[in-house]
Amino acid sequence: LVKRCHSKPESLTPNTIQLADVQHALARELGLSSWSKLKAHVEELEAHKRAIKEQKPPLDAKVKTLHVRCGHDIQQQLKASGFEGTFLALI
Repeated sequence: LVKRCHSKPESLTPNTIQLADVQHALARELGLSSWSKLKAHVEELEAHKRAIKEQKPPLDAKVKTLHVRCGHDIQQQLKASGFEGTFLALI
């Protein structure tokens, strides 16, 4: 994994590899350019999870929002998840 995803795999040897190299490769495997960007992304996700758990108002609570869907199969789940606004089911 580390050699496959690291930006400079030729510089890695069993004697020189460090934790930072593994972190860098892991971030790149997940589509981010650096460990610090991966950490920031995870922290942002955790903040959103806390907001949902604490039932904070959704980001679109103060604006009119139209959710257009092909069908209405998940309309109730979206509302339960905190989606606000009008739902338009196109069937």
